Amino acid sequence: MQSDEFSAALAKIRPHTNSKLPHQRKPAQLLAALEATLEQNAGSSENSRQSPTAYFAALITTLEECILRKELSLDEGSTLAATLYLLAMVVPFVQPTVLRANLSKLYQILPQLLPLAIPNHAPPLRSLISIFGSICSSMDQAMIQSTLNTTGNTPSATSVAIRQTLSSLLELTLDHRPKVRKRAAEVVKDILDSPPSPFIVHPWSHLVANWSCAVMAQSANSSVATGKKGTGEGIDRMIHLLAFLRTVPYIFSSSGSEMSPAGSEGHSTNVEMMTKYLLAAPKLSNAYLTQASYQLLTA
Repeated sequence: MQSDEFSAALAKIRPHTNSKLPHQRKPAQLLAALEATLEQNAGSSENSRQSPTAYFAALITTLEECILRKELSLDEGSTLAATLYLLAMVVPFVQPTVLRANLSKLYQILPQLLPLAIPNHAPPLRSLISIFGSICSSMDQAMIQSTLNTTGNTPSATSVAIRQTLSSLLELTLDHRPKVRKRAAEVVKDILDSPPSPFIVHPWSHLVANWSCAVMAQSANSSVATGKKGTGEGIDRMIHLLAFLRTVPYIFSSSGSEMSPAGSEGHSTNVEMMTKYLLAAPKLSNAYLTQASYQLLTA
């Protein structure tokens, strides 16, 4: 069934090689070139040519070549943007073991593209968000725990990059662009909804809870400092945050406290802080924020 879905996804792209729209034409042309190379290398082996792993390896090589040649444009019709688009489509079909085996390489290549995409290139940014979501969902217990650094050991460069990428994904759930914000929220929710065995609650849940409390505090203080009740960037950030938190209210549940370095004490602090901010929301004179706060309190 998954093989059929993968073939169907590729089939939707192939007809657009002569499209007048660059964002459709370039991915189709790149896909045709990749498939010609894969077919040549695989010979008569249809199964090898159609393997998601083969497409994945070819796209990673293409990414490396773009970076090596400093072809870093993310404009419509660029090779880099098309490569990210195809990779975002392919990665969900790649076996988690393959993604885990390539984790170090992926985090050497991909994080450096985020600063290029975030300011003005929403479509490639959404592709990157999707790619990171699939990679993070493939991580096992040891990989996730290495990002928490609770043992006092110096974290590896890959663990640091993973943690930094998670922070970027969280910030993108508050982005001013609705499609970017929606995709980031979906990806973070998918990650938290799929904790590695044997966890019931994802170990990153307490990190997201800590972050959300910090955002509420900073945004509330910003709104008070500007003296603009009911409006402003701080209010917008709180509204976006509460919309996201309504999809993952379990990050404040007691079942996740054992994964927190602060234990149940850290969990209690997060719950108390968030409750305080939600109860204070009506004072900011924004009807939507008040309603969203009440909905989260009763979730």
